[in-house]
Amino acid sequence: MSVVVRILLGFIAGALAVLMFHQPTIWGLTQLGLASGAVYQMTPNPWGVPTIANQCFWGGMWGVLFVLLWDRQGWDARGSLMGLFFGISAGLIAWGALHLAFGDIRAVAIALVFGVTIAAFILLLGPEVLFGMVFGVMGPAMVNWVVLPLIRGQALFGGGAGGAIARTALIGAMFGLGLAVLLSLLEKIGARRA
Repeated sequence: MSVVVRILLGFIAGALAVLMFHQPTIWGLTQLGLASGAVYQMTPNPWGVPTIANQCFWGGMWGVLFVLLWDRQGWDARGSLMGLFFGISAGLIAWGALHLAFGDIRAVAIALVFGVTIAAFILLLGPEVLFGMVFGVMGPAMVNWVVLPLIRGQALFGGGAGGAIARTALIGAMFGLGLAVLLSLLEKIGARRA
């Protein structure tokens, strides 16, 4: 597949990841009482662009960067052991965080589903999924923690609020997961048509 096609697919996957992973994660956190955020906002920004369209554009730009970084690494192996290990680790981390928030059996149930889902994605789609989650935290989440607060004159890293940092990391990781999953699916569809 040509570089131009992969970049285009990266943009599409990033924009769709905002709609299908980023926004639903915010909605879910809001429903659990762990965040307060409106999703799929149509209110215009200062340039007259609806908020959700602006978010999809920047999600697409992150998708382009993801493709360029992923292609540069040249990773192509399936990660069965890595998927199992990371899925269990992600589940344990989610359990710890959710246990602090809920303190009951809901934390175990959510963490189990989360860990199994992550492991399954890595097993089925390869290490691109793991790279996507790390990319989501190290890219978009870091921009939200450092760059945007500097521009807006706000405190870095959410003023050190652990809950805000954890929410942003989770939202970024889910965006990256969605980006990797959607890109992988778009590439498979594109390969069948070629």
